[in-house]
Amino acid sequence: MKIKLTAEQKAKMEAIFNNMNELSEDKNFMKALKYVENNFDKAAKDKNNIEKDVYNLGNFIENIIDTAKCNFNYYNI
Repeated sequence: MKIKLTAEQKAKMEAIFNNMNELSEDKNFMKALKYVENNFDKAAKDKNNIEKDVYNLGNFIENIIDTAKCNFNYYNI
């Protein structure tokens, strides 16, 4: 099977990875991610945190993987 990606498809794929790279280079984001990962239960109960953001951040990596699996019907990951 010969595969030929369009320029638009390539640009969209690149945008996803660029955004992920930018987040990984954002020191404040990474600090928050590490804190929530290590202190999820405590952070979820902390009234100074927005509950939705705590859960989103705590589940960030799993959500990326699950979204890719579901959106692309790609379960062999």
